[in-house]
Amino acid sequence: MRRLLIIFACVAFAAGCGGGGGGGGGSLPPTVSASGSAVTPTPPVPSPTSSAKTPTPTPSGKTTATPGGTATPSSSPAASPSTSPTSSATPTPTCPPGDTGTWPNCATPTPTPTCPPGDTGSWPNCATPTPTPTCPPGDTGTWPNCATPTPPPVTPGDNGKTLSTQYEYVDSNGTPHPATINGTPTTAFNPPNGYGDTPSGGHGPDNNVVDNVPCMPYMSNNYHIHAFIGIYYNGQEIALPTAVGIVEPEIDSVGDDLKGTKCFYFTHTHDSTGVMHIESDNGGVVEQVPNDSKFVLGQFFQVWGINVSCAGGMPGCMGQFGPYSGPMEVLTSGAVFRGDGANQRSITPENTLQPYYGDPNQIPLWSHEVIWFLIGPNYPSKLPSVHFDEQF
Repeated sequence: MRRLLIIFACVAFAAGCGGGGGGGGGSLPPTVSASGSAVTPTPPVPSPTSSAKTPTPTPSGKTTATPGGTATPSSSPAASPSTSPTSSATPTPTCPPGDTGTWPNCATPTPTPTCPPGDTGSWPNCATPTPTPTCPPGDTGTWPNCATPTPPPVTPGDNGKTLSTQYEYVDSNGTPHPATINGTPTTAFNPPNGYGDTPSGGHGPDNNVVDNVPCMPYMSNNYHIHAFIGIYYNGQEIALPTAVGIVEPEIDSVGDDLKGTKCFYFTHTHDSTGVMHIESDNGGVVEQVPNDSKFVLGQFFQVWGINVSCAGGMPGCMGQFGPYSGPMEVLTSGAVFRGDGANQRSITPENTLQPYYGDPNQIPLWSHEVIWFLIGPNYPSKLPSVHFDEQF
């Protein structure tokens, strides 16, 4: 009996150890017969569907593993990583900032219009609007359909010759000689009496100052020079008005040289020769040879009370000279002292004239300087030289 129990325990232990394999194969555990002897069971006959299959080689030389089997490694080598370096992209050229084109077909940027020099506004809202061309004074039409056609070019008799600026004088016999009138007198500038300053110009009283130019009850010789201003409009010479810068002038016995009864601005005219007188008390210092410049042309225009501008720059700009407008060119003999203290007279030759490309209001005034304003489509072909009868 003890022997049977020992055998049964051994068989049970063996069965527990073999049952953990799960389907991994191996011998079946023995069973115990009714007589108590160990019986080895007969292995079952495998069915056709559970028989092991022979692996079929694949075209690539790899084998496909069957369930429960071990896969055969591929004989093909693994692909090696590429050793070629990665190239960086080349930057694409571009057009300059503001250019409306596309590389390589860049467009040239369109220049931005600007206001005239000295204008305090910003384009297109300029403080001073561009002057609009107008018909001649007295014309009943409207530009460009003026009632009076543009006059043909006029060829003055002094073209290419020497223009006299002889001021009024009385000869040794006591005979008075009026000053030379250079050009056609006009009332187009609209001074109150046909001469002198316009209503917006200087009208005193004593010590009144217009654009840093004072009006004094005397004319000083501490600093005293003369310059010439000539005006052509549509080919016709226009006379510079008499008594610009003289307050309440009166006509003397000769009938053209006007004297002041109130005050004289330091930039003024006495007649229609075209000569402008430029004076200063110079702080009490006398300049025997006034070989410098103390005023600019725009100060004279302010005293006179007219607007002179040139929109768009020189030459051929759309200009405005008081009541006259049109294409304008400015010529000047330059910032050169030309007074002749020895002979008291000198000539500024026509061949010294050069185009002035800046703001005409900023032209400095020098002794015996010549300045021409040519307005309108019909410029003279040649300008005269100017003869000064004044020392400086």
